[in-house]
Amino acid sequence: MAKEYTVVDIREIPVVGDTGGLERMFRVRIKTTGGTILTIPVRMDEFDPVKADPMLRERAVNADKVLAL
Repeated sequence: MAKEYTVVDIREIPVVGDTGGLERMFRVRIKTTGGTILTIPVRMDEFDPVKADPMLRERAVNADKVLAL
């Protein structure tokens, strides 16, 4: 887990895909070091610590930058 955020909650949700069928996605709720809570959708194929961490870290850093404005 990165220093820039902590994972608060993970929820699996079904969504309608491009072909009309149901696909699984995850809503990952994180808390940044600045205290901002973000809910980020993560596709099933990206739901892996190696793939998800850079995406979650980038969102957390950007949120803290906006909060600092």
